[in-house]
Amino acid sequence: MMMKSIEELEWRLLSKSVPVRIRAIFGFKGLGGTQAVKALSRCLRQDPSCLVRHEAAYALGQMREEEALDTLYNCLLDDSEDPMVRHEAAEAIGAIGKRSSIQLLERVLETVSSREVKDTCELAIRRILSNNEKGKVECSSIGTVDPVCAVPNHSDWSTEKLGEKFLDTTLPLYERYCYLFELRDRGSSEAVSYLCKGFHDENALLKHEIAFVLGQLCNAEATESLMKLVSNPSEHYMVRHEAAEALGSMATEETIQFLQKYLSDENAVVRESCQVALDICDYYRSEDFHYTDVLCG
Repeated sequence: MMMKSIEELEWRLLSKSVPVRIRAIFGFKGLGGTQAVKALSRCLRQDPSCLVRHEAAYALGQMREEEALDTLYNCLLDDSEDPMVRHEAAEAIGAIGKRSSIQLLERVLETVSSREVKDTCELAIRRILSNNEKGKVECSSIGTVDPVCAVPNHSDWSTEKLGEKFLDTTLPLYERYCYLFELRDRGSSEAVSYLCKGFHDENALLKHEIAFVLGQLCNAEATESLMKLVSNPSEHYMVRHEAAEALGSMATEETIQFLQKYLSDENAVVRESCQVALDICDYYRSEDFHYTDVLCG
């Protein structure tokens, strides 16, 4: 396992390589604390890559450090920032869970034109309200802070019933997200099948989240569906990005050869996501089975 000093991580954030910078981001995420927040906040403000800025915002949300809020607020309010990054900033604000953030989220919700950012603000507000009702920020069964709080336990429901609820387009997005993450937690072949059916939805934000959880599951049964997303140039780049990185977690010869085809894609986020995905593949297939840089104590 590679052990890195804080100074080494700082240096890596300045690398020309996108995968190296992203590994450093997750090294700082694991570190936590003021020094990590400062480094990631600077990355969010200054990095030239939309993908890297987006990952910095994600890491800040997962760390749940309140001192990151001002940087995340400024990012969300910046009309010139890419919607994918603004979306991630809104989600991070929701993950941190301060009730005082709601007013700003509502303000953006009323003025922003991007549906992805608007939907994320709505989810973040619902999450913060749920957090405050329960008195704490909940982590998922795999240790991540999800964009929504868990729904009441449906252990007595069949996966079919849960899947049908998830696919019901008449339900609020927040509720469908809750069912999405419950399907992830089940992780069965049937659950993966319902998740893949969700890719027929019109909502890009939902589809990008489906791809994300399929990457968490590392279930090869999703490979074909994820490949269809990456190979579709008319698909939202947020969705293609998340599908590419999910394929990286599969780490098979098939996915490696596929991802290499899109290293020259016209969309920069897709190109860089394929670079990152191939980097993830290398780590999954090596003896050093740890993708992110880890700090020495």
